[in-house]
Parts: sequence; C-alpha cells; structure tokens
Amino acid sequence: MRDVKAQLTRCPAHPAAGEGDSAPVALLAPAETPVDADLDTLATALYVRTDDLLKCCPERAPWRPAVGITPRLSDAELLTLAVMQALLGFVSEARWLRYARKSLGGLFPYLPGQPGYNKRLPKLAASMGWLPSCSPRTRPA
Repeated sequence: MRDVKAQLTRCPAHPAAGEGDSAPVALLAPAETPVDADLDTLATALYVRTDDLLKCCPERAPWRPAVGITPRLSDAELLTLAVMQALLGFVSEARWLRYARKSLGGLFPYLPGQPGYNKRLPKLAASMGWLPSCSPRTRPA
C-alpha cells in the first residue's frame, strides 16, 4: 500500500464546524492521489466514511429506543449497502441482496433478507439524503 498524507477537514454539515477544536474532523486523501479501487475497497471506504459521519452527527441517525433488540446490521452498514446498490445499478432489491451475499458476504457479518432490508431502509432516507452534503470537496488544481 502507498503511504499517503491525509488532510484534515471539518464536517461541513455539523453545527460546530469551524468553531475551534471542538468540531469533528474527517480524514480525506489529497485530490492528486491515484485511486486503485475494487469493489471491496469501495465498500470498505464507503462504510468507514458513513460510520464516521453518523458518529460525528448522531442526531442524523434514526431514533432507536434505549431498550430493545439491537439490530444485527448497523445503520452505517445498511446505508453502505443501499449506496452500493445505487452505484452498481441494481434496481431489484432481491437481485442486489443475492449479489451482495455472493460478492460482499465477507465484508458484512450479517446481510438481511429482503423484508428486513425494506423495513429499515425508509427510516434511513433522511440520513441518506444528508450524507452527500458531507462528502469531500475536490480541491482546485
């Protein structure tokens, strides 16, 4: 793996952004870094970024009761699956979940069935709409 310097940037959608050291930061690779990505690398990077942003701004995650059954699939994992489905052009959720089990099964400890996927995904719609606003901005050359 190549050593790459990372630059620190503030989460632009977070209310504390730009207010001193208390604002959360995210690591971003410089724009001139060559990218060699396969599907596993893309899924891993997307999961890490999504998980960091949901931890940075927990108020953006859907409400969950303090007592009850903890989901086997985290919100970040579910969002990663949904974004990967869109990026890879899968329209059918059943086909996507079959493909994910076959190709990405090693990356996710648990993959839900189609009913569970359909039940939780609408609750994450607001989070999914918010994530692009926190994506890294490209630097001018």
